[in-house]
Formats: sequence, structure tokens, C-alpha cells
Amino acid sequence: MFFEAALISINGVLSMNEVVRINVTLHGWLIKYFDYKQTEQVVVPKSVTLAELAEIIALPPESYIAFVDGHQVSNEDTLSDNDNLHFYPLVVGG
Repeated sequence: MFFEAALISINGVLSMNEVVRINVTLHGWLIKYFDYKQTEQVVVPKSVTLAELAEIIALPPESYIAFVDGHQVSNEDTLSDNDNLHFYPLVVGG
């Protein structure tokens, strides 16, 4: 997987105890960041925040709102193993 390989090349080899797997679903125009696939499982360091994960998958800052299992999360929140994370695009204007 691209994201797992990128993570290893940036941080060196991580043991399985030091990583978590996050199920990421993109909605709307954000799917272009997964090559037009909607869902990916991303392997990241254990204490990753939402902002760090968004940077890993190359989402533009301030372009999304995120939810884990139906609850809104902020960029400072730490993600857990097997979280179901959904990114929705922000709509500007009215």
C-alpha cells in the first residue's frame, strides 16, 4: 500500500506494536486524494493526530470536516486503532 510504504520510508521501519490501522473514507471531491477510491486502510504511528493523518494522505488543510464513528473530531485529537474516520469536504458560501 502506498501510505504504508511512505510511512516506513519517512520514519524508518516500525514494529506492529508502534502502529495503528485507520479505516479512512473520503466523501465528495476529496476522493481524488485516494485516486478516486472512496475507502483505504492507512497504517500510521500509534499516537497520530487527525492533522498528521490528513498531512500523510495529502489533504489540504482547512478543506474538510472529520468524524470518527459518528462523532466530530478536531485536528488535535489522537486516533485509535481501527477507527472509522470519515472526511467530508467543507462547503464555502451559501
